[in-house]
Formats: sequence, C-alpha cells, structure tokens
Amino acid sequence: MISKDSIEEKGSLTDTDILFVVPAFTPKIKEESLGTLILARKAELSGFKVKILRYWDASVSPKENYDGFKEEFIQEIVSVNPRIVSFYCRCEEYHICIDLSSALKDESPEIIITFGGPQAELVAKATLATFPQVDYICCSEGENTIIEKELYNIAQADLDTYRLADGDIVTVGTILDRYSNQVELRGAAMRPGLFSLGSGITTIRDLINKADGLSEDAYTQRAMLYREADDLTLVAEAVDLGAILKGTAPDITLKRNDVLIVSSVREIFDRGSFSIRGSVAKPGEYPYAENTSIEDLILTAGGLLEGASYAKVDVSRRIVDPMATKSENQIARIYSFSLKDGMLISDDNDFILQPYDIVEIRHSPNYVAQQFVQVSGQVTFTGGYAIQQRNERISSIIKRAGGVTPEAYIKGAS
Repeated sequence: MISKDSIEEKGSLTDTDILFVVPAFTPKIKEESLGTLILARKAELSGFKVKILRYWDASVSPKENYDGFKEEFIQEIVSVNPRIVSFYCRCEEYHICIDLSSALKDESPEIIITFGGPQAELVAKATLATFPQVDYICCSEGENTIIEKELYNIAQADLDTYRLADGDIVTVGTILDRYSNQVELRGAAMRPGLFSLGSGITTIRDLINKADGLSEDAYTQRAMLYREADDLTLVAEAVDLGAILKGTAPDITLKRNDVLIVSSVREIFDRGSFSIRGSVAKPGEYPYAENTSIEDLILTAGGLLEGASYAKVDVSRRIVDPMATKSENQIARIYSFSLKDGMLISDDNDFILQPYDIVEIRHSPNYVAQQFVQVSGQVTFTGGYAIQQRNERISSIIKRAGGVTPEAYIKGAS
C-alpha cells in the first residue's frame, strides 16, 4: 500500500516518533493540508522524528474492499513502529478515521493517537468524550490542543521581559467601572448629573449649590438619599431638603457613590387634565392649569361651532373624598350653565375648573344644516329646494316649484 513516492525519504520508517497519516480516501486534491505540514515541521524542529504517509495510490480501495484495506492499513502503520499517529480528518473521512484508529489501538495500545483537521476540531469535545481510542485533538492548525490550557497573569513590571509563545492569546482587561469620588444628583435640579466628591463638595448643601440650585418645581419636604452599605447593598434615607437649605436641620456629609433624588411636585401630586366634548372646534383632553374657567377651555379648544347650544353647558366633576369610609350612591357632581357671547350667565360667574372636569357643549336642538330636495320633470321651476319644516310635504315643494305643467302625469310621479 505504501509506495516509494508516498514515504518521506529521510531515513528508515522504523522507530518514528510521530507518523502523520493523510488518508484522502476520497481525494479531490492530492496534497497535504497546511495544518499537517505546519505541525510536522514544528515537531521536526523540536527534535522529533517525523514521517508523513500519503495514500494517493492505495493498492486496495476502501470503497471496493474496505475490510482488506483496513487490515493492510493497520499492519503497515504498526510496521512503522511510531510513538504517535496523527490522523488528518475531513468530514467525508471522519467515520473511517474513527474506525481505523479504534482498530489501531486494539492492535497497539501503546500508540498515542491524535486527530486533527476541520471535522476533528468541529466536534472535538464530543470525540474525546465518545471515542476513548483518541488521546488528543489538535486545533487551529496544530497551534493549540483542547486538552488543557494554562493561564498566566503578567504583572506590569514583567511586561517588558515576558516572552510569548506561538499560539498565545493575550487579553488586556479594562479599567474597573468604579469611581472613588463620585456622587450623583438626580431630578428637580438646575444641573443634575455626576459630581466629584471632595472638590468643594462634601455635604448635601454643597452638592445643591454646585448644581446651581433646585428647579422651581422641586419638592423639598422629602428627598431620597441612596447610599451603599459595606456589602454594596443600597440603603435609602429620607432627607428634609428644605430644612437643610434653610439651616434649620443639620447638613449631611456625603459618601462615595451617594445618589440624591429630588422629586418634582408634578411627580408627587396628580395634576390631572381637563376634557371638553361636543360642539367645539377641537374637542379632547387638555393639561390642567390653575384658575382655568369654562370660557378659557372653550377658547383653548378652538371656540364654539356654529351649531353649539348657548342654553346648556354641563360640567361633570369627580367626587374626591379621601376620608370616606363607605360607598355613597352619588358618584359625580353636575353643574349646568348658559352662555352669552361665549361668557357664562349664572349665579357663579367665577366658576373654576378642577382636575378631571369634563365640559360638555351641547348641540342646539334647532340647528340643522340645510337639506335639499331635487325636483325635475314637468314642473315650472326644476332644481333644488331647501326643506323649511321637519314635516314639510311633497305638495308644498311642488307648489314652491311653480306647480306642474299641463303635460304632467301626476299618477306617474316618482
């Protein structure tokens, strides 16, 4: 099976340290893989006796007589007397390499068997776990093995003298995302954000001053200070910020990673909104604003439509009673008003809307857009005629059209 051209001509094949087998049982390109050549050369430079067996012209074809091929293959490998046999495995040959290596191990248990190549690297862990005859698998063109790796931590003082080896992977860590002097202000402040502790900032008052003060809507009666405990868990502490700023309460010394949160009154209290429906240009919901009247909301909604009723404007209001202890039958209050020139006419002209009030602008019951009847045929004046009354009859329309002509056939009218 091993022809003269298929054997490296550097000495005898006996007593070989490493025998690389390139089966190519279904060859497409008759040449060794780059990984085999690299690994063989590196082993040779390290003082090992290396041989490569190439089976381009096997005397027995594995497709035609696999058992004969297998027997001859094992005997010829054993005759080389290698310490290590390394199989190069491609996908289409992988199952054959598994079978041959098992038979080789049974024949010569002392031989160390390694696998390499794309298929072996792809299923390396599964191969080692499933097939005990495979001792090692070489990955990444022979540069590393997956059996074990070693980790080294290199001190900064040794960086200039430490020598790297082929296949080493260098990982440089990042600076820890932690700060030794950071405090943070969030919420209703003029300049919220991160600040450096110690550069003119040691207390809560210093932090507020550094942020150019609080915003106008800040709720100062109760702010929250979040602080890290020794085990890095967060501890919350309520702070009377207004009293600290006025000097009536002692200031609090800040620590690393403290976070002060100042809420807005808009967050503390539900401000609500208004709603207006019915005959206005832009019905919908509008944000609450203090001292808003019905007239103000109507103007905000684009004004009244032409068909709006001035005689009846209703406002529905929620009943808010935080101290209630039982359910009452009444669930809303209703206020009714009249308008003149867009202004209220009532005993309470100073009526002010409250959050969640709903204003309903009614449609005038006598307002109807023009409706037309089309008259054609044998009448004096054909064309469209507006309906004047809700109960107007056809005879009235015909009369307004000048009556029928002498040629008209009344019974056939439609």
